[in-house]
Amino acid sequence: MRKPPELRRLVQAYAGRQPWSVRYRPASWPAGPSSAWLEDETRGVRLASRGKPGDRTVAADSLRSLCSEIDAGSEAELLAAFGLVMAWGSGTSAPRSYRNLAAAVADPRLVPVLRDTLQLCREDGMDALGEAYTRWRVNGIQRSYFTKWFAFAGRQEGRAWQPLILDDRVLATLSETLGITTRDLAGSRRWAQRYVAYVEALHAWAADDYHGSTADRLEWIMFCHNGSSDLDQPSDRS
Repeated sequence: MRKPPELRRLVQAYAGRQPWSVRYRPASWPAGPSSAWLEDETRGVRLASRGKPGDRTVAADSLRSLCSEIDAGSEAELLAAFGLVMAWGSGTSAPRSYRNLAAAVADPRLVPVLRDTLQLCREDGMDALGEAYTRWRVNGIQRSYFTKWFAFAGRQEGRAWQPLILDDRVLATLSETLGITTRDLAGSRRWAQRYVAYVEALHAWAADDYHGSTADRLEWIMFCHNGSSDLDQPSDRS
């Protein structure tokens, strides 16, 4: 598995920088079961310190902790957790996500797919992770968002690897900054295999002592960098 030689410089550029809490606007999201946790401070949600009245924030660590306790048998919890994952992933700058979530909630496949993929992503083998990717067929929700669900709901503490987010910003950094594609990593055009190969690669690269980075941190750095050609200048969003 080829390690991009430029990765070390990219990691160094983000030394000392940490992920931010994401601000979102609960009133913008569809009302119903998927919005149940958007203002619930017992779920790690906080009032935003800046912005319009009513805005909230949630940190990735809080969301990971919350999703680790989801009752897979509860439709209400699955929908509420997915709604909060969507809000975290969208912030206030992705208005299409409001319509996409509404389309997903109206799709009768959503709850069974949420449950199945949560369980698959918590299994030990990478084959199950690829199966989860293959099974995702829900109106309105594409890879950039369903892999966020995998990363939060599919986490299994104590395991040597965890699911990761693969969105367009991460893909841009892989291909445009580091000169490697998921197709290169997998040797395949099939996206399920490419996703698994990406998860394997980031865990392998993190294990190679990139300044103590975890695979989660490498993913975050790639998200922040968003394909910029400047390896030494971190994104303003970091």
